[in-house]
Amino acid sequence: MATGYKKQNPLEKVLTEPMNERSNTGWTSDLHVGHDTNIYGYGVNKEIFEGAMDNTEFNQNLFKQYKGNEMLRKSTYSLGRFFNLTRDMLLSEEFS
Repeated sequence: MATGYKKQNPLEKVLTEPMNERSNTGWTSDLHVGHDTNIYGYGVNKEIFEGAMDNTEFNQNLFKQYKGNEMLRKSTYSLGRFFNLTRDMLLSEEFS
């Protein structure tokens, strides 16, 4: 019988924890795999996350917030660079 949970990849954990901390996001479980999950929002435009939605709708609603928000775009770009540099470092032969 499937429980809906999987074993977490250690590399995935190392890469996601700093991003979650810097972006002030978090997850109740790092191992969630496809069951309905409650998401709560607060602040400006929190109503776009109300009710049940498909995971693709969640992403679309989230990215709508980027439009016209230069500070958010710059922060996200910096997080992406951090993620790529960290990933490359961890996958390099020198680190292993």
